[in-house]
Amino acid sequence: MAGTKPQVTIDPLAIWERSAESFQNEENDPNQKAKARSSVAERFAGTRSQVWENLSAMSAHDQAAFMSKLVVNWPYDMERRALNFPLHGSICFTASLAASKINGEFFLMNNRIGYFDSIKQCPRSPFIFGCYTAGISYYVLHQSYIMKKLYAEERPCTSCILTQNVFNGLLAGVAIPMLTLPYLAYYVLLQRKGDKYPKLTTYIDFLTLSWEGCKSILPYVVALVALHVAIGAVGAYSMVWGRNRIFDTLDVDQDASTRALRAAAEATSFKKKVELFLKKFPFYGRLVGGGDVADDI
Repeated sequence: MAGTKPQVTIDPLAIWERSAESFQNEENDPNQKAKARSSVAERFAGTRSQVWENLSAMSAHDQAAFMSKLVVNWPYDMERRALNFPLHGSICFTASLAASKINGEFFLMNNRIGYFDSIKQCPRSPFIFGCYTAGISYYVLHQSYIMKKLYAEERPCTSCILTQNVFNGLLAGVAIPMLTLPYLAYYVLLQRKGDKYPKLTTYIDFLTLSWEGCKSILPYVVALVALHVAIGAVGAYSMVWGRNRIFDTLDVDQDASTRALRAAAEATSFKKKVELFLKKFPFYGRLVGGGDVADDI
């Protein structure tokens, strides 16, 4: 019949051969080989999103700083909180526990005193200093050895993050308080009026003082190590999961990526807020914004 349309035949084998040839040409492209891909991009053999094309042009320091701002402004709460897994609570608790036992040994001659009784009857400075030092130490270690790996474009090694996270917790929450608080407690003893204690003059005296302070916390070391291993493991896998979800979303969800990138670009850091506040004053404004004035002229 004249109105009959010609039948179109589909050859699946020809389609497969053309797709395989196109995929092979893409794999042989040196520009594509030099690009690091996420798991989603590798699964579908696609190129990186425009987001990563722009972020890869930044230096490692600028990329980490921008990713930090992006995570803070990430629209999905669960992924953002998973990446910023809080560990400072456990660090400060173990540091204060070590301080309570060391204070009981030095000030009350009783290392079996209860936690809250030690806080009430002993000086507060070892507790405050112990928590402060442990928190600062952990923050520095966390930012230097974990967050840099998590904010990098390459997918981090989960076992490496786990090992480093547990090590940071043990060092900041157990080792540093055990080794430093005996000297602080002894210094507080020397400042007391009416009581005289021998001064440390040799290295043997210093080591002996540290050992005497550590002995009061040794019965609890196994429990503290187990606590930090458990919390460090949960925190490591939580951070890696949140990081992978965020980075994979940057590759496949263009709308969420655009919103997060816009919020990160418009976010103002605390340092910048302070500078903007100081610029309101005539004298400080010239000191802080001298470069801007010169540019305007």
